[in-house]
Order: sequence, then C-alpha cells, then structure tokens
Amino acid sequence: MNITVVKRLEADRRRLRDAVVDRVERTLARYAHRVARVNVTLVDENGPRGGVDKRCQVSVVMHGTPEITASAMNENPWRAFTTATERVRQIISRKLSRPRTVRIQEMRRRGTPADTPAAEATMD
Repeated sequence: MNITVVKRLEADRRRLRDAVVDRVERTLARYAHRVARVNVTLVDENGPRGGVDKRCQVSVVMHGTPEITASAMNENPWRAFTTATERVRQIISRKLSRPRTVRIQEMRRRGTPADTPAAEATMD
C-alpha cells in the first residue's frame, strides 16, 4: 500500500505525518491486499485565522474499482483526518460486501440450515 501525505498547514509536523501513515495502515489493514494507493491531503482553508477550517481529504485507489474519496472538516486536523479515514473505511466495506441475496443463495446451495423445512416455516 503506497501512502502519500500532502500537508498544507501552517506548521510542518513530521509527527503528524508519521501518525497519519500509521493510522491509515491500521485502518485499512483488512483491505491492504486490494489497495494500490492512498492519498491524504490536510489543508488549512483560511490560514492562521482559526475556526473550523482544517479539511482532510482521503482518496483510495483500489484494484478494479473507481477511486474512493471522503473528506471532513474540523478545527483540529487530527479529528478531520480521523473522520475522513473512517468514512473511507465504511465506503470500502460497503463496496466489497456481498448483497444479502447472494449470501442466501450460497447458503441454499451448500445445504445449510436455511434449507430445512423448519427454517423455511419460520421465515414466512
């Protein structure tokens, strides 16, 4: 997994960059074999004036799917990053999960308890 961090904040924070890389690796570890590249952009929208203006955008490029992007804003850049990363993880999870109908069809093919007459009677 290739992780790129772009910071456009007033102060250069090496610890923040290292923490961002570590958090992305841990958050997306389950999908690491599918993820080709992750881009994280942290931007202070209106400079040193303060306020809820730190924006984080996380973009994930996966093999065989379109780019997935999520963003968040907060006064704290770490909170914005955490929110955006969690949103990306949820989007990936939804995209990769199989629909319920496919799971039911597979269970029936394998002859699991959902195929038994007693189970069918309770499903009505």
